[in-house]
Amino acid sequence: MSLILLAIRSPGAIAAITAGAAVLGALVGGAISGGTTYAVDARRRDFDRSEHQRDEWRDRERELVMVRGAARIWAGNLTRCRGTLVSTLQRGSWLSEDVHLTTRANAEIPYEDLKLIASFLTTEDWLAVRSAIRDFEHVVAFRQISRQNIAPSAYGPDLDEHDREVTDVAVTALGSAVRVLDALGAREPEIRP
Repeated sequence: MSLILLAIRSPGAIAAITAGAAVLGALVGGAISGGTTYAVDARRRDFDRSEHQRDEWRDRERELVMVRGAARIWAGNLTRCRGTLVSTLQRGSWLSEDVHLTTRANAEIPYEDLKLIASFLTTEDWLAVRSAIRDFEHVVAFRQISRQNIAPSAYGPDLDEHDREVTDVAVTALGSAVRVLDALGAREPEIRP
């Protein structure tokens, strides 16, 4: 035992023990520091990720609010167009020139809103809405053609069988489009994750 104590007192042994303790201290300190840095960095990444998700959620909510508003306006426009066509069918004659039939059922909807609405609809629903607009525009074109060379009066010329068919198809298509847009206008935001 005295040999060991004598060896520990030698300058080489003291230097070796000191160097070993320093290396061991550096390893333990580095492990603690690295572990702490990793844990703090992981928390920061989680926080950043949750902030990013919250920002995306807010953006999506804002989009949905804009889409709901635009869908409601558009559904109102199409409902008026449909009502005009239903009256035309019931009366059996075209409306007078005093009654304005817009040639574009989406005239009041900005293009950016149309794109946003399209992004919220399924392909099938979007095609139903676009088809209704096209059918309505066909009716407007037929009305203009049939009113040519006719003196202005309270009522236009009577609807022929083809006019009735085209108008009836447009009324049905507009009804479907209004249901799609009403559903989108009533859509509630999803539950936050």
